[in-house]
Amino acid sequence: MTEFNQRWQRALEQARGAMPDTPVAPAGFAQRVLARRGASANREEIGLWSDAWLRLCTRTLAGAFAVLVVMVALEWHDAKSRSMGFPRLERTVAQAFWIL
Repeated sequence: MTEFNQRWQRALEQARGAMPDTPVAPAGFAQRVLARRGASANREEIGLWSDAWLRLCTRTLAGAFAVLVVMVALEWHDAKSRSMGFPRLERTVAQAFWIL
């Protein structure tokens, strides 16, 4: 067993001598790198969602405005109509509906 320990110690010394001294990373370095990567990934994801949301809101508002313009134009056209004050067919249908 003594021979094994001596050979083991000799092998360890040779291995330590063969390895160049590598600088040791400061404490918490890996944690900071991972935290920074996670934060940048979240920012990118948030940016994508907010851009999509703004694009959707803009298109929805534009569509609602277009519908509003069409409705106002139709109402304006009906308001200028001369037969607006004389409900003929509509009144008859409304009265007949309640009889059924």
